[in-house]
Amino acid sequence: MKMNLKMTLSQYWKSIIVTVAVLYLSLAASKTFSHIPTFNHEDYLIHFLMYMGLTLTLTYDSKLHLKSHYTPTSQTFCVVFPLVLGGMLEIFQPIISTRIASWMDFMFNTLGVIVASFIAHYWRKYQPRN
Repeated sequence: MKMNLKMTLSQYWKSIIVTVAVLYLSLAASKTFSHIPTFNHEDYLIHFLMYMGLTLTLTYDSKLHLKSHYTPTSQTFCVVFPLVLGGMLEIFQPIISTRIASWMDFMFNTLGVIVASFIAHYWRKYQPRN
């Protein structure tokens, strides 16, 4: 099933916006956010929420637009894409931004993806069938 670019952009705009937001928040200089009040370990909470949100948005968009074509491959993409994105961003942060890579950031990215996967699974499981 081939989709052209225009159709993909119109159907997956929410996932694209969330992905761009994750990219910006991950690569922007730390001083960009220095005026925002913080608390201990807020960085980990932000990583968790960003990747949970990205995974849920990808799952929602995929389920909405693929309908009967939503397969285990689609589900796998909704989990693997955020994990690969998080890993690549952590690896390349020191190269393309002023930030440093952190295993703890990657761990909370992964935890967000895992929790979102469970939420999506149970959400789908208890949705009324059409």
